[in-house]
Amino acid sequence: GGALRRRGRGGAGLGAGLAPKVSLVRGWDRVETAGEGGIEQLAGAAEEIDVQTGDTIIRQGDPADSFYVIAAGIFGVTALGEAHQELLLDDLTVGDYFGEIGLIERVPRTASVTALTSGRLLRVDGAALIDSLTESAPSPALLDGASLRLRRTHPSRQLTRSGLESNNERDGEETPA
Repeated sequence: GGALRRRGRGGAGLGAGLAPKVSLVRGWDRVETAGEGGIEQLAGAAEEIDVQTGDTIIRQGDPADSFYVIAAGIFGVTALGEAHQELLLDDLTVGDYFGEIGLIERVPRTASVTALTSGRLLRVDGAALIDSLTESAPSPALLDGASLRLRRTHPSRQLTRSGLESNNERDGEETPA
């Protein structure tokens, strides 16, 4: 696959470049609790990336550092399941997203995503996404979706939300679950 090509970042304010990003992020029901300021913040932090057919966007086992929303194209999802069987999961398209499980759980990528067509992604830095989710409670849709996806690839694991703990909880003593 070819290299991912970066496009310009959105600037301050709702300029012409930011409005389509805000629309895509707002349409993502998982940020419903973020509020308008949080949605604009996420959209402003989003970087547009053009991809070509065959590009691997994320690879199972790699560190989770970003979250992606699909602006154009079709993407295939594969995973090596717990029984070491190859799983072909549902294809993703415009408005779909991926990359949240590794961020929410603070674990390596649980699946690989490859461009089946040329396309465009909004890439949001993982820290920016986690910040927006910890400022307000994450939506039930986000947690339910992540839990469902995790069960498909790793049925024995349950969503712990360890990536959503506050810095105090991470740096301090263990907090009871």
